Amino acid sequence: TTRLWQFPPPSTYTAPGSIYTIDYTANARELAAISGGPRGDVELWNVANPQRPRRIAAVHMPAAFGPVAAVGALSSNGRLLAVGNAAAKVQIVSLTSSGRARLLGPRLKGAVPYIEQIAFSPNMRLLSVGDDAGRIHMWEISNPAHPVALPTIDQKGTSSNVFGIAYSPNGRLMAVACADGEVWLWDIANPHRPRLLARLKGFASYAYTVAFSPNGKVLGAGSADDTVRLWDLRRPSVPRLLARLTGPTSTVYQVAISPQGSTLAASTTGGQVWLWNIDNPARPAVIATLTAATGEVYDVNFSPDGRTLVAGGTDATMTFWDFHPTRVAAQICSLAGSPITRSEWAQYVQGAAYNPPCR
Repeated sequence: TTRLWQFPPPSTYTAPGSIYTIDYTANARELAAISGGPRGDVELWNVANPQRPRRIAAVHMPAAFGPVAAVGALSSNGRLLAVGNAAAKVQIVSLTSSGRARLLGPRLKGAVPYIEQIAFSPNMRLLSVGDDAGRIHMWEISNPAHPVALPTIDQKGTSSNVFGIAYSPNGRLMAVACADGEVWLWDIANPHRPRLLARLKGFASYAYTVAFSPNGKVLGAGSADDTVRLWDLRRPSVPRLLARLTGPTSTVYQVAISPQGSTLAASTTGGQVWLWNIDNPARPAVIATLTAATGEVYDVNFSPDGRTLVAGGTDATMTFWDFHPTRVAAQICSLAGSPITRSEWAQYVQGAAYNPPCR
């Protein structure tokens, strides 16, 4: 007898509009989903149980700020939110545990339309904003109510849109993905004097996204040429190409690396999320291709505990996959009926001690 069971389906939840950004807090209990609804929407979710996420609140910006331009970032402690508007102004917001918002400090100016990426540094002392003029604007925000402007990083040699920004885990490096198909790597150990380390090339089209591995030794980047590239950053001034990942047939819009550093996820404009095993980053292997949406998938992220993968895109849906083997096994067992008995085990699994996969 052969029996087939449906793999436990992912959980799906709807948002007011196309989802562009999904950011977790460090404790993996909350996330912010920023979408392109009628006014631009920021929703806060409790995801302590990723199979049953609970909407906490919607963050409403003042009418004078205008619609949120579907771009923003949530700090790792969940206390700060930074959002941009269509006029390329950025507002830092203080959040309470109930999701109530309070504006902090003045609107941050200097960027030009449109803002493509906002990012907090791991220690939450820096805020970076990338715009369509190829510049990265930075502020020191140890006191978020009084941001201090830092020198703007003007990537001379390109006027291309800055599509992606990522900080290394120790906050000393910043990678920037640009529309000219390059990834610029900056040393920002002294943010008052950023220093260009390398320009990583090879993509045939826009570089959309960048992500560091948890140990900071590998950098991943995705492109509109449908590929992902991995570089060895053990010597940041001399990055070494490790691998070129292929398979997707549409733009790779976002990449994320699991907290364990073993899995790379890439969202695509074809509605899929591709997963590779990168335990050996020089020899990545495809694990799975997940159907995430009926349209483009703009963001994908692992929860900080590595147990959940979430994606969102143009169909205004957040999709959660359980990434924890024990919990997935328990779900499968709950669908599989009665576990194998000792007598059945003795009949069909001779020579091995009784150890049923489901109990």
